[in-house]
Amino acid sequence: MEKKAPALSKKYPTKVDLWIIIVLLVAFAVPFIMAWQQHKLLTAPVVVSEGLTLVVCLALLYGIYYVIDGKHLTIHIGPLQMGRYAVADIIRVSPSHNALSAPAASLDRLRIDIRGLRLPVLVSPKDKEAFVQHLCAINPEIDCDPQIQKNPS
Repeated sequence: MEKKAPALSKKYPTKVDLWIIIVLLVAFAVPFIMAWQQHKLLTAPVVVSEGLTLVVCLALLYGIYYVIDGKHLTIHIGPLQMGRYAVADIIRVSPSHNALSAPAASLDRLRIDIRGLRLPVLVSPKDKEAFVQHLCAINPEIDCDPQIQKNPS
């Protein structure tokens, strides 16, 4: 069976870890509970502003995605483009659980080493295997860790 070529441009949403959602919800719930227990005023503007802040945080979290367009890997957080890298400059892709700050909503990450960058780029696509296969189909010179790619059955 012939291997199917990846789409020219594909969007890969980030994987979101449950613990991040729980931390966010607790961080917003605790002040409400404490204010309610101490009979402090929970005015409508306070409730609305806290609620809107939570919605924005969750939207940004779920708004992280990566686009491979054939020549570039572009990283987005909501409407913002956070980075654009030539696929031809990617040297290596390997698994990582590095907790450094990154445009990734999971600790189940990929480390992408890019020629000319001192630090690696960390991403957490939901479908890591397809993401890596897409990159390697464009640039077969990428050293892809075999742990990431599943064997087709």
